[in-house]
Amino acid sequence: MALRDTNTGIALAVVAGTLALEALRRYLSKPQKDSELAHPPGPPPLPLVGNTFGISLKEPWVTYEEWSKQYGDIVYTKILGQDVVVINSLEVAKDMIDRRSNIYSDRAQYQSYSAYGLLFDTLFLPYGDEWRFHRRILHQVFRPDAIFAFEDIQKRKAMQLVQHLLSAPREFIRHLHTFSAGVVLDAVYSYDVKNLEDPFVKHIKEAGDRVTLVCSPQTSLLLGLFPFVKYIPTWLPGGSLNVKDFHKCIKRAQDAPFVNLQRKLDAGETPTCMATMPIPSTTTYGDNEKTAEIFRGVCATAFFGGTDTTAMTLTNLTLALVLNPQVQERVMRDIEAVVGSDRLPDLSDRSALPYIDAIVREVHRWRPLVPLGFPHYTSSDDVYNGYFIPKGTTILANSWAMSRNPSRYPNPSVFDPSRHLAADGSLLPDETNFLFGFGRRICPGRHFVNATLWIAVATMLAVLRFGPPCDEHGNEKPVEQGNTFGVASQAKPFECTIQLRGGVDKKVIELLRAEQNS
Repeated sequence: MALRDTNTGIALAVVAGTLALEALRRYLSKPQKDSELAHPPGPPPLPLVGNTFGISLKEPWVTYEEWSKQYGDIVYTKILGQDVVVINSLEVAKDMIDRRSNIYSDRAQYQSYSAYGLLFDTLFLPYGDEWRFHRRILHQVFRPDAIFAFEDIQKRKAMQLVQHLLSAPREFIRHLHTFSAGVVLDAVYSYDVKNLEDPFVKHIKEAGDRVTLVCSPQTSLLLGLFPFVKYIPTWLPGGSLNVKDFHKCIKRAQDAPFVNLQRKLDAGETPTCMATMPIPSTTTYGDNEKTAEIFRGVCATAFFGGTDTTAMTLTNLTLALVLNPQVQERVMRDIEAVVGSDRLPDLSDRSALPYIDAIVREVHRWRPLVPLGFPHYTSSDDVYNGYFIPKGTTILANSWAMSRNPSRYPNPSVFDPSRHLAADGSLLPDETNFLFGFGRRICPGRHFVNATLWIAVATMLAVLRFGPPCDEHGNEKPVEQGNTFGVASQAKPFECTIQLRGGVDKKVIELLRAEQNS
């Protein structure tokens, strides 16, 4: 015991010493403030390490929300010598990031981004010409008036999802991942996912998990302090951060769908998807070879960005439905009144079924997937409300705090879709877009994602009933309501029951069976 305690003490001393040295290096290398204006208020920093040890590693957004009660909507903090400004107010975030997007649209370029080959992805690119090329393509494909081109894919995959949920309800989380990957792979690469064991789905899931790991605050800190971790053999603890193996994993997930698509083209097929979309002559980047290379990265951005986020949102939604049976009942009544019982809803019914859109908005608000968004970075000095924001400041928009604002969302911990509806039942103006980001960095695929979620919710609740788990005697068991933590936050694995609801028309059942056998 004494030896173990001694070793632990030595390890902690080494880590603390390394942290202090790294903080000193950053402090000495950072330009000194040349403005007489004050930074925004914030907690007093410790020498060298700043506020690093006062922030929860699991739920930093909660720490920042608590600080806002003392210091206000804008909180300034120091983390290992890095200036960080946390915005806890939606109005302030719009003022700064939306209306001054020329200053607040950059990304910090951490060594891990380039070392792990993440700069193919729009999310990680610095603000500049290559990023603009990415955005032009993504806006062209996923603009609001273009997403109807994907409706057949979304409907077909939603019907397959229902069949999978009925046949193996205990595997519902895997089915949700298969559904979301299936929609995106078909839309981007014209690849048809059939089942849980599809190799492309496995490749995407593994790659997505690895990217999430590398981007987590804990890993970023670890890599900054101990860069040799990138070279730990895969068979040792921490081997999942091996940079060579990481590159293989990402390349496999990127290349396999393109290779499959090329086989189709070589066989004379004419698939219609994002990857076969002609690139307008006005939207190029360098020579043809360079443009094609970057375009592959744009396509990979679409499937990496659209797969996990949709699946995690649907997991959170399933939890909300299990905990709120009254929400299911209302949707069922609305569908029967608008659509009838002999067909499934589609996007042509969307305007007549506003409660489903309200559910989609509410699940975004109730459990924000990325509670702190993805960090912005100031490209020049700024002054806001008399406060000095220096160039090179990391900007965090605390979506968690914004989604929990009781003056905007009474009883914020309650899942209540009706908060997004007017008294006459129509949709209020959408105030949940902030959960997709701010300014020029807002997610360009948000309309596609919301349409996919709408089709999934409408199809599932037209046919299925979700309930709490039961023991062997038929008694209801408590439902796990915890969250996972990291860059993205989603519901912890939980149990539920999924059954065919009563009164489903034979025509709908036949339609589902026909899709399953197609």
